[in-house]
Amino acid sequence: QAHKPEQEGEHLCRELVTAAMGGAAAEAVPRGQGQAMLSQGGGCAGSMDEEKKPKQNNQNEDAEDQRRHCLSIMQGAAVSAATYGAVLAATGSAQATEDIVDLAHSAYTSSVAARGMATLETHPRHLVALPAAAAAGDGRVVRMFCHSIGYFFADVALIFTALGVFGQKPNLWQGRLAHHFIQAFAVLPCIFRSKSKEESLALRSVLCIAYFAEFSNIFLRLSNMLRNTKFARAQKATNVALLVSFAASRMLNFPLAIYIFARARSLISPGLFRLIGSIQASGYMLNLVWFMKIFKILLKPTKLPSIEC
Repeated sequence: QAHKPEQEGEHLCRELVTAAMGGAAAEAVPRGQGQAMLSQGGGCAGSMDEEKKPKQNNQNEDAEDQRRHCLSIMQGAAVSAATYGAVLAATGSAQATEDIVDLAHSAYTSSVAARGMATLETHPRHLVALPAAAAAGDGRVVRMFCHSIGYFFADVALIFTALGVFGQKPNLWQGRLAHHFIQAFAVLPCIFRSKSKEESLALRSVLCIAYFAEFSNIFLRLSNMLRNTKFARAQKATNVALLVSFAASRMLNFPLAIYIFARARSLISPGLFRLIGSIQASGYMLNLVWFMKIFKILLKPTKLPSIEC
């Protein structure tokens, strides 16, 4: 009677082995095997518990990633706000502060995007993709996405503070709000959707390529900073660099990102594919309009407003 539970456990294990391996193969399993399985990790129940552990670990990793992303977004917002306050105190000009802080954001994001693009490798489903380590939740590229969206959230807070508290209307505040709202819809899913590794790899690879568009914004801000100075030749050279960089990072780079995104359609949920696809198409058309405007401005230099696209 003392050995009855163990015998029943061994019998259960043998039945499971028989179902999985077939009757003939199961007969080859020694009769003491069930007892050994019971003594090593709790028998069949222990084996099933082991199978559940990877799923639980994946859930824990996803939860850690979500927390890490939220912290990175808050870090980006805090650093942006602190930098804006320090530059404003030093310059005393809101326009100069906007140019300097946005230039710093563009230099940071475009450099990380360029480094990510330099590591792109061929992919059987969507042409090219970031290496798995670069597209990971704790990688440099995703951390840049978080910092960047934190920068945009800080600008939203700045606009609402100026409107609601001080009764002031910041420069191009309506366009900036629209841009940040659309940007959030494009960036946040790429940050937080991580259940499907193939989907997140495709989304993050495409967004990394698209973020290189920030490179042209460096020359836009430099041109604004050189306006109304004695350096007319420097401003003209900067405007030429703006036109060339805009053509390379937006007019040529965007179609590549859109093509890769279209190739990955089967890996992305239909609703998200339509949302990001519509943002990409409208963004490219807006870039085309801005390219023509910049070309006209190059012929007759004047003030270059912020390109929010």
